[in-house]
Order: sequence, then C-alpha cells, then structure tokens
Amino acid sequence: MVGATAAGRVDARALAAVVAGTSAYFATDLALTYVSVWKIGPTSLLGLLRDGAVWIGFAGLLGADAVGYTAVVLANIKWYALLLIAPPIAAMFAARHAYEEANRHRTRLDALFQAAILSQQTTSVEQIEQVLVEQAGRLLHAPDARMRSAPPSGGEIGVAVPALGDRYLVAPPRPASRTYDNGDRESLAALAAIAAESLDRSRMAQDMARMAMIDPLTGAANRAQFQQRLDLALNQRTTQPQPLVLLYLDLDAIGRAHV
Repeated sequence: MVGATAAGRVDARALAAVVAGTSAYFATDLALTYVSVWKIGPTSLLGLLRDGAVWIGFAGLLGADAVGYTAVVLANIKWYALLLIAPPIAAMFAARHAYEEANRHRTRLDALFQAAILSQQTTSVEQIEQVLVEQAGRLLHAPDARMRSAPPSGGEIGVAVPALGDRYLVAPPRPASRTYDNGDRESLAALAAIAAESLDRSRMAQDMARMAMIDPLTGAANRAQFQQRLDLALNQRTTQPQPLVLLYLDLDAIGRAHV
C-alpha cells in the first residue's frame, strides 16, 4: 500500500484489500462474540445480527481502516500531515465510549422495567424472589446470581434484601477486565428496592383479603366468608351430589359481649 501511494496515486486494489481484511476481521470477531454471548445465555445468530450494536461496530471498523489508509497517504506527503487524522481518531474513540455507555444504561433500564412489570404480576414471595434473581442475572450478565444468607465477598457484588429475611442477592466475580462498576451496584440496589416494594404490596393485599373475611373484633368468619363457603359448597354439590348441612346458631344477648 505504501508503495502504491508513494507515486502520488491511490491503488484501488490496495483499498479493496483493506475492505476485505476488515470484513474478515469482522467475521472472526462476530464468531467469537457469538460464542461469548451463547455462554452467558443461548441466543440465535439471527438475533445477534439484528442487534444494531453489531453493525455499529462494523461501521467503526471500516472507519478505522479508512483513517489508517488515509494516514498512509498523508505519511508519504509530510510526516506532520498525520496530525490531520488526530481529530477523527479522537472522535471515533469518544463516540464508541459514549455508545457503549448508552447501551449499558439501556440494558439496565430494560431489566429494571421488566422486573417492575413482572413483580406486579406476581402475588407470592417465591415468585417475586424468582423474578429478582432472573432480572439480576440479566442485569449483570451473571446467570449464577442467587439469594443467600452470607454477604458478598471478594470480587462478588451483592445487596441486602431485608424484605426477604435479611438475605443477600449476590452475583459471582467477573474477570479482571470486566469488573463491576458503580452503575452495576446502583442498578442492583434499585432492583432490590423494586422487589421490596412488590413484597410489601403483596403482603398488604394478603392482609386486606384476610381482613375482608373475618370480624375484626372477634376474629371469627364474617358474612362475606360465610357466603363464600356456602357458594363453594353449593357448587361442589352440583358436580358431586351429597347432603349439605347448615348449622344456624342464635345467641341471646350477644350484644353484651361486644361491650
């Protein structure tokens, strides 16, 4: 390539070789990325190709190679002409960093949003705990995230969830090149807050349902519970005919017991 540009012209074949080399590198990088993503969670190759981040990365590679080719051309003119490519290189690095940060924030917000939706659709503590663990694994790309009684240690990341009996939501350590950051910790704390709110709502709903069926003074079943059980017994009798007994008890001066 250098020889082709030294004569003051641009060799089209050299430029085509650059494009071919970029495509080969992109295909290799895509294959390695697919294997890495599949280890975290099985996904289809078509779904990976539909991800805009893949094609943005490819465009970045083309831009980097174009800048490199331009650098070779400029180097054959004057060495200080290479300063002309400094601004686009800096802009490419800044754009890549900004895009990666935006993509991480999008993934975190999506996981938190899904956790809020799913937790509102559940009514039991076990289901809410399952949603919490699944969304934590998605949020942190850690399929081994789990609830446990011991706090996080070493390179682990975790947060206390008092609503689940002072247990901890913990994810295993990451490699040194992909350590957890403050955004991961804040997102995990927000996820635990969503779970705590859902647990409080579920328990409040259970308390209200129980209070609707008992007399608050005596703790005995009230008219609503009596009607519910009577309807259930009548419905069962239509499918399995059997005697139905209703005991009516009238207590004299029951009002004095309430005083």
